[in-house]
Amino acid sequence: MREFADEPMKLTAQQDRFVFLLASGLPPKAAAAGAGFKSHYNVLKNKNVQAALKFVREQERQQIFVNRDKLTAMLFNAHANAANATEEIAAIRELGKLHDVYEQAKQDRQSQLHTAVQINHTTVQKLSDQDLLNIAELKAGDLSPAAIAPPVESYLEANAELVDDDSE
Repeated sequence: MREFADEPMKLTAQQDRFVFLLASGLPPKAAAAGAGFKSHYNVLKNKNVQAALKFVREQERQQIFVNRDKLTAMLFNAHANAANATEEIAAIRELGKLHDVYEQAKQDRQSQLHTAVQINHTTVQKLSDQDLLNIAELKAGDLSPAAIAPPVESYLEANAELVDDDSE
């Protein structure tokens, strides 16, 4: 790993092993023990180790990153390497779906989105007032009843004299 993550070769073999174990998914404490360190705190503070970890994370991110262009290139490659017509057609269909060529695929996606919105609406309706306040990051006292307009009936009752005077 040193030749990739540590081009200037500033990591010791022990630090390199630590970075490798961390990148493999071990927790820092276990990676430190596996590399022969007593504690992971000092190793993680080392600038060379931090640089190597940053490099490894960036490589992972680039390998995982997938967008429409990458998928399109992969499907073109699959089409070019297809062993038979069935594989070619499958790649062509996937390209069509990816680029919204098929009207039915667009309608299906809209239907799925509509269903998801309905499910979310139903879920929100089932939440308690306190849960809704928590989601809005508000407290019960933050909502003042004065901000809510009074019903029309209470307005008419409060101004009954004015209404009666105008009718004469």
